[in-house]
Amino acid sequence: MSAKAATLWQKLNDKDPLVSAHLFMGHISHTIAYINSISNKPITSVEEFIKNLRQPICEWLPVPDAFTLINRFGVTEFAEDIVLESSGNLIDELNQKQIKDAKDRLASMPGGDLHYTRFRKGLIENPVAQPKNIHSFLNITGCNFRDLYEPLPSNILLEGTSDYFPCPRCKWPMQIKKGEIVRCASNQCVNEGAHYSLSKGKLSPLGGLPAPASEDGTSSYRLVRGIWRYTVLSGLSELDLANKLEQLPDVTVTMWPFLDDFDLEVTYDSGDSMAKHTWRVDVKDWSLESRLAANIQGHSHYQELCYVIPDYRRQQLKYLEEQFKSSPMITFHTSSKFIQMVKKYIKRLSNEPF
Repeated sequence: MSAKAATLWQKLNDKDPLVSAHLFMGHISHTIAYINSISNKPITSVEEFIKNLRQPICEWLPVPDAFTLINRFGVTEFAEDIVLESSGNLIDELNQKQIKDAKDRLASMPGGDLHYTRFRKGLIENPVAQPKNIHSFLNITGCNFRDLYEPLPSNILLEGTSDYFPCPRCKWPMQIKKGEIVRCASNQCVNEGAHYSLSKGKLSPLGGLPAPASEDGTSSYRLVRGIWRYTVLSGLSELDLANKLEQLPDVTVTMWPFLDDFDLEVTYDSGDSMAKHTWRVDVKDWSLESRLAANIQGHSHYQELCYVIPDYRRQQLKYLEEQFKSSPMITFHTSSKFIQMVKKYIKRLSNEPF
């Protein structure tokens, strides 16, 4: 509820026509009442609540997390993720429903596997698009362009223009904060260097990635946040892991096999049938490990499956392993640890040096 309040606060400040002060205050009232029913630190005013949004949530809620919901740039990625991950219907609407419908339609078509892989890669490679430019991978899925993409919002456009700055890592339009700071909405992209100062329409790096040139957004649309967050960003992690694994000798990787039954099918095959081995991998990039655990529990595990989380979420590993310690069919790894496991397997059988 607090995360939802933070996102409403941001939209109210951005003058979103769909968010009124009345709606915002109504939600805050319910949120404060709920917090006061579970916390020994009661909130006595709206002003105090809004101030708390800028503090680590462990300081004013009975939770261990040290994340904030609002920072000097606005609502945080953590807050946005909580809203998505805590509302199964919203995730379904923004992401899984469209992807699942496409998968169901392609399942009955010849070559459906290949078309689905092309569709997933097409979304990852086209976080900003014009309808006329993506017909090649979208049309066969039966998806409606407007269900996947939305108009570019004003807070990502250079003032007085239709230009935007694409994130050099994920290619989604970066946010312009207070007319002087440009940064990606993804914390991981920011951590890798997608963070800039803006002066006279030009960017200067504040991190490790070179400044991208602005691009004309006329007639362009961006992926809705849910699909960007759980298809593009997760897809980058999946592709990165696949690329690293394919550098290993005699290793091949199939992306999203069996119409995305899992993310990666990793096969080691040196020609010796006794040594051949296949790992089934699902890459999970979620902000809330509790919601990730609930998502995993909702799936049947009839075969061995390796869940891999990005290295930058390694702190989630202990919690997940504890939650599933009685589930022998699934294991948890960080990306680097999974690669090390595959290397050890190869070395044991082939004496390959690493």
